[in-house]
Amino acid sequence: INNEPNQIDVVELDTDSQTVHVCYIINTWDTDSGGNTRTVRVLTDLPSVELFLDGKSLGKTRTEWFKWAEFNNVPFTEGSLMAKASDFHDQVLAQHTRKTAGTAAAICLQIDSPSASTGTGPVLVFYGQDAGLLQAKVVDKDGTVVHSATFNITFEVVSGPGRIIGVGNGDPACHEPNQAAWRSTYGGLVRAIIQVTEDRSSPLTERALLLEIDVDGNKRTHIVSPNSTVPAPAVIVVHASSPGSNLKPDFISVPVTSDSSTQNVLAVAQRSLSENIRHTKVLSKNAKQGLCSS
Repeated sequence: INNEPNQIDVVELDTDSQTVHVCYIINTWDTDSGGNTRTVRVLTDLPSVELFLDGKSLGKTRTEWFKWAEFNNVPFTEGSLMAKASDFHDQVLAQHTRKTAGTAAAICLQIDSPSASTGTGPVLVFYGQDAGLLQAKVVDKDGTVVHSATFNITFEVVSGPGRIIGVGNGDPACHEPNQAAWRSTYGGLVRAIIQVTEDRSSPLTERALLLEIDVDGNKRTHIVSPNSTVPAPAVIVVHASSPGSNLKPDFISVPVTSDSSTQNVLAVAQRSLSENIRHTKVLSKNAKQGLCSS
């Protein structure tokens, strides 16, 4: 599971052209992540970036082609570091902020998948095999990620038809087990894979075959009769904690459904593809307009 804390994940939408732009400060801005002066690099697809510390401009620089905007000898003081990326007309189209983290105080859980924002649909489906991806962050009292945190996080399904089948933190030097319900954080982050443990959506013939050929049939994964009158659960509730620490634990509810007709893999992929085609056409149109104007 890739959990690199420096991955590009901050984008903003230019509402005039419907173009998505990237602006991301690669460096963290924590006390223990560098010296008194630092080199700050900002990834963006826009031509220029201006850097601010607590609202005060530290200068503006051009973005190198297929590289990044670089600011050298930036004096470190605790606070809020912001990058604003602009187009050739100096219009700010994307921005990203890094804040100095305080003392680790809590765990914050979020759903990476299923999520409409990642093109993976809004829910898990009762296939008995469908899986989702959860992310746990170690944060301070204000919700800022503490990138230096190395707490051991334990995931547990407390209700609903689910199980934890894997964990990861993105650290290539970490030798902790992947098939477990716990993992230490790397960059203040850790992820877990959750899998549905009920099959309510497969055709009756498939469920019958599963009972016949699967040695764990109806044990590890419960195959529900189509005649069952027991209502399907709407969510799987997951608890994340750090035993032995003072971190406040967190809960999250992962939505599940029996609607395999509109929420199956192919249907979700088709909707995602249609959206990507629309977005690609917009990007292509904007690119052509930019070439003509230059």
